[in-house]
Amino acid sequence: MIKKYKLIAVGGTFDNLHKGHRSLLTKAFSFSEKVIIGITSDTYALKNKIREIEIYKKRKEAVENFLFKKDFADRSKIIKLDNKFGKTINSKRIDSIIVTKCTLKTAKLINKKRGLKKMSKLTIVISEYFLAEDGLLISSKRIREGQIDKEGKVYLNKEWLNKNLILPQNLRPLLKKPFGKIVKGKILINSQLNIATVGDVTTQKFNKLYGNQKISIIDLLVGRKKVFSDIKQLKFKNNKKLIKVSNPPGMIAHKLFIAIQKSFKSDYEKIILIKGEEDLAVLPLAILAPLNFQIYYGQPGKGIIKVVVNESVKKSAYSLLSQFNFETR
Repeated sequence: MIKKYKLIAVGGTFDNLHKGHRSLLTKAFSFSEKVIIGITSDTYALKNKIREIEIYKKRKEAVENFLFKKDFADRSKIIKLDNKFGKTINSKRIDSIIVTKCTLKTAKLINKKRGLKKMSKLTIVISEYFLAEDGLLISSKRIREGQIDKEGKVYLNKEWLNKNLILPQNLRPLLKKPFGKIVKGKILINSQLNIATVGDVTTQKFNKLYGNQKISIIDLLVGRKKVFSDIKQLKFKNNKKLIKVSNPPGMIAHKLFIAIQKSFKSDYEKIILIKGEEDLAVLPLAILAPLNFQIYYGQPGKGIIKVVVNESVKKSAYSLLSQFNFETR
């Protein structure tokens, strides 16, 4: 089948390659014989204050895997972008560019620069946006923030912010198993601001070692017995904002979801003091945390468990929470 264009350009970070990226690339190959794909370098991404993205190598591999899967590889060329233009303002071979409405401004600027060089303008092809199931855009930023997955599924059920969840009996044995990996040896961390601790003993240990975790969830109990009489005994450093939440045993209160959500949005380190039990707090933390966030909690008879939040962890937490019962009043 004869294509409309000879060589079309497309560019982006392609971070957490998602449904929108795949659609954009597929449309590019449907319009053109060959496609030149510019992927933002790590240096350029950092310069544009795009933080917490996957490294260039990983993003490139994700694009390459997609190209091979769709049998597009032999019609493509990948280049590293150290600026917003790449080869588009100098190449005479490129005859078109595909963008979204968000990047249309850049395409017009490219054509302006080509015009100043007496070069033919690129035909601009506009690709549609893809929306997540909440009606908002699917974007790498939302994926990094842990709001949605790469297909646009939303992790947070809004009912969890309004209704208390009751743990069903059949899930109790499953939740006694570690939700992450058992920590062996010394705990090494890169950033204390990307950490939450759950449980008084775990929190106290982190406070002695580091002391600046983003969120600490405590109940002043150990093994369901009153051990601490005051949060000062847990050795917190600096001034931290305190949120008090009632969360009875065997339950995840909707106010706990709200408290955790507010804590992630805040610039301050937060202590969430539970009246009741914090045993199940790991699940709402996993749902609301950004990708690569770390959760540490104590598992009776096991030790400290480390959970690194990724799509798999979020899907597991979502699956478990979806099996809870809503409290009826």
